[in-house]
Amino acid sequence: MNIKFNKKRAFTLIELLVVISIIGLLSSVILSALNDAREKAKVSKAQQEMREIHNALILYMDKYNEGPSLNTNQNSKLVLNDCNTTHTASGNLPNGGAIDLYGDDLTEFISEIPVDPWGGRYWFDSLFRCDTGNYPTGCENQDSSDFWTFAIGSGGPNNSSANAYDTNDVVHTVCDYTN
Repeated sequence: MNIKFNKKRAFTLIELLVVISIIGLLSSVILSALNDAREKAKVSKAQQEMREIHNALILYMDKYNEGPSLNTNQNSKLVLNDCNTTHTASGNLPNGGAIDLYGDDLTEFISEIPVDPWGGRYWFDSLFRCDTGNYPTGCENQDSSDFWTFAIGSGGPNNSSANAYDTNDVVHTVCDYTN
């Protein structure tokens, strides 16, 4: 008597578990890289929008010889301070306030004041780098008394613009050495 066994080839449970775990590991690595790329894209977008705001501020100041007014108070102008000006640089933000508060005047030079990619407001800091111990750099190796600086910034992913600078902030620094 000749008995034939039906030898169908199938995956064992162990083989299936190994393949599933490898697929899971690869997908988690890919998703992690994708999230990092998304965050870098948001930082890049914020930097571009801050350059646009910077250009609008400079165009406004060139045309009118003064800073834009607060939307709610035409007598309150945005002022640039050099580091020799008497002021209090406490390290807290913002000295100048949220950019959208000046939006009515700036929309002549920029179509709209955007919100940052994390849903926060861009801010203007007119005392940037006057207190070099607390502020990030951007005008390196320069004596801060020789020029004025200002910064346009975003609170970044943690939207921390209500407090002092931190490592998550995205800051666009403007240096003027002609003062």
